[in-house]
Amino acid sequence: MSADLDIGALINAQVAAYNDHDLDRFLSFFTEDWQFFDFPNALRFEGREAARARYGALFEANPRLNARITARIVAPPFVVDHESLYGHERRADGVSGVVTYEFAGPLIARVWSGAWSDSQVQQERPMTSGTVSMQRFETTERMSQAVVHGDLIFLSGQVDKTKSATVAGQTAAVLSRIDALLETAGSDKAHIVSANIWLADIGSFAEMNSVWDKWVAPGATPTRATVEARLADPKYHVEIAVIAARKAP
Repeated sequence: MSADLDIGALINAQVAAYNDHDLDRFLSFFTEDWQFFDFPNALRFEGREAARARYGALFEANPRLNARITARIVAPPFVVDHESLYGHERRADGVSGVVTYEFAGPLIARVWSGAWSDSQVQQERPMTSGTVSMQRFETTERMSQAVVHGDLIFLSGQVDKTKSATVAGQTAAVLSRIDALLETAGSDKAHIVSANIWLADIGSFAEMNSVWDKWVAPGATPTRATVEARLADPKYHVEIAVIAARKAP
């Protein structure tokens, strides 16, 4: 994803189109085959045409419907917003919840929505830099290896620092590192929501998968995208970043 792409601004524009009930403009911010999930992984609908039917009916039934962003964390290609929704016929006093957007280039490819509650609305205030409560792990001047925001855990892209010679060896090391970070942050691989994998050579896809498939939690496989990319060091073969939900106490 280009460093020049302001995905936060794109979400602001998408929400503005939602609030204007401009269906064509609203849908223009999404890929043709975008997916909407009820958190963590229950697919509600897929594609622009299905979205057109749903949002068209929603706007028609709720002429005063509008959304307000009250807090935000940006971790490309993801934006996580705490939003309030007002003007719904069944929830006239408003509801509040968390919406996570995943971008594919300049368009939104996947959305997760959840944790909606009436009780949070009265406590909200307009979004400022001080409204987001986050916990960071292994933080340096440049970055954190893990950030916890609410019930979501974001991991930075992980690589094998030993630079093992094989893709399988590096994949195993990276997944072990992810296990350790998730445990520190209060989760595990069974609670991973989404994974992004970058391979220096897409020809190593099967070799990487041979390790991934043995590691991933049965019955709890996350959404995933794998692409070929030039990594930070030519000796790195694979890099993996994940988003996970925190385990219930």
